Amino acid sequence: MPTYVVIFNFAASPTRNRRERDLHDRLTPGTWWAETGSAIVVADEAPIDEFFNHLFDERTFDERSDTAVVLDLEGGGGRARGSFVDFGLFHLVPNLQRI
Repeated sequence: MPTYVVIFNFAASPTRNRRERDLHDRLTPGTWWAETGSAIVVADEAPIDEFFNHLFDERTFDERSDTAVVLDLEGGGGRARGSFVDFGLFHLVPNLQRI
């Protein structure tokens, strides 16, 4: 079962709290750790693209102002979406795909 690191930053907005609740509600009950508000470690059976798209769709994610990254700890791949200002992450993690 893949283990993913989910990192997100939801921009301040009237819908931010609702979107964060929606994101947490989408995590399948089971094995996950959520010590902080913006980083979650999750074990999930879904392939990375399916997992990423399930968490970050138009209901939970504003592509114009939010950022999200999912890294596969075992497979080494990653996905990113959003309004990045600093692109250093893409140099640090060369196999990170922006979708």
